[in-house]
Amino acid sequence: MEPARTIGKIGFRRWYERQLIEAHCWLVTCLLCALAIAVGAELASFRRPPAELLPTLGLIFVGGLICVHALRRFFAQLQQANRMAETSACRSCGVYDSFRVIEEFPSRMRVRCRRCDSEWMLG
Repeated sequence: MEPARTIGKIGFRRWYERQLIEAHCWLVTCLLCALAIAVGAELASFRRPPAELLPTLGLIFVGGLICVHALRRFFAQLQQANRMAETSACRSCGVYDSFRVIEEFPSRMRVRCRRCDSEWMLG
């Protein structure tokens, strides 16, 4: 779901917490795949015939692909959450996380402070 719709439904704090939890789940996935790669490399013995070695090399290759993807997702989600958090305080009154979403754009949104009614771009 897009950030603006989710923030409008559940609020910024809960959205931010969910983003951090999901990002760290991607990090754990990356670490588990790195562990699977290490185990696969330990099991690979190049003295065996290639037919017996192929499943182990396949495990290493797929683990590497998942590891790279998970690491990219971790950094992307963390960057998006931090970018939104940096601009989530009202510039006029300074209150944090007290706004309504007015307009949605692909990567940004226009919000209005609930306290002083000033508007700014979030994201």
